[in-house]
Amino acid sequence: MTALDDLRWLSQQAKPQLVADVATTLGMLSAGLKAASSNLRYDLFQLASGPAQVKHAGLWDTAASLDRAMQNAGELAARIDARIKR
Repeated sequence: MTALDDLRWLSQQAKPQLVADVATTLGMLSAGLKAASSNLRYDLFQLASGPAQVKHAGLWDTAASLDRAMQNAGELAARIDARIKR
């Protein structure tokens, strides 16, 4: 998730030849974030009852953070695509 800041900077400051690589990296990052979110949510679903839910309550916040990062990566990739397609 912390790579998004670097990729955002690269999308704005890098040479034009590198911007397509940044967009590709964002797509791969989005896929990884989706996989992590899906796996975490499945595991949390399995823990959804009893004391484990309380013990691991912070993991629901992590799942939400993964979803926000995935959305941010998608939005940044869309902005790059719009810039490239001009």
